[in-house]
Amino acid sequence: MPLRIWVFGLSVVLLSGCASKSERDYMTGCVSSGASKDVCSCTYDSLKASYSEAVFEDIDKGIIPPDFMEKTAIAMKQCT
Repeated sequence: MPLRIWVFGLSVVLLSGCASKSERDYMTGCVSSGASKDVCSCTYDSLKASYSEAVFEDIDKGIIPPDFMEKTAIAMKQCT
């Protein structure tokens, strides 16, 4: 359950970013949630491999893919 809460918080951080700003925002939120920079970077890279820049722009607008939370949780688990 705590992982779901953390992942939800992380996705909220992504809502405010796009392009290179999305990475900075993601990293800031991720690290402030207690994860290491390495884990945060690995997770972000995994998500970027799964989603196009257009999807990240949609996330910025509040349009979150249905599988986003699941993919974030899987990436986070693989990176730890």
